[in-house]
Amino acid sequence: MTKIKILGIDPGETTGWATIFMGEDKRLELGESGQTKDMQLIEIVDQIRSADVIVYEGWYTNPDKARAGKFNWRGFPAENVIGSLLTLAKLHQKDTPVKQQASQRVAGFAWAGMIYKKGAKGRHWQDALAHAVHYAVKSRGAIPLTVRKPE
Repeated sequence: MTKIKILGIDPGETTGWATIFMGEDKRLELGESGQTKDMQLIEIVDQIRSADVIVYEGWYTNPDKARAGKFNWRGFPAENVIGSLLTLAKLHQKDTPVKQQASQRVAGFAWAGMIYKKGAKGRHWQDALAHAVHYAVKSRGAIPLTVRKPE
C-alpha cells in the first residue's frame, strides 16, 4: 500500500518537527518527531528531503503588538527558519510547503488525540504534529487519530 509522508514544522528559536504517514485507506500513522535549534534546518534535511508534503506554521506580525512597539529592534527567528525551510524545499524539488495559521493547530491537537493548552511552553514537536494532522484531515480527508475504524 502506498503511503504519503507529511512533515509538520513549528518554526522558531527551537523548531519542532513531526512526521505522519497517510495510507490509501486514509488512516494516519505517527512517524518520528523532535526539536532542533538549528535555524538553517540542516539537522533535519533528511526529513525535508523524504517528505511528500511539508506543512509549516507561518509567521504573521500582529499589528496591535507592532504598533505598541513590541517588535522594535527584535529579530524574528521564525521568519529566518521559514526562509531556510523554503530554500531547502526548493533545493530538494519539493512542492511549495503549505503555510498554516497558528490557530489551525488547535483542531490538529484534537484530531491527533492531544490536549491543547493555550500558552503552554516547550511543546514544539506537538505543535508540528498538530499542523501535519490538521493538513491531512482537512486537505486529504484523513481519518483523525482519535477516530478508529473497527478492526
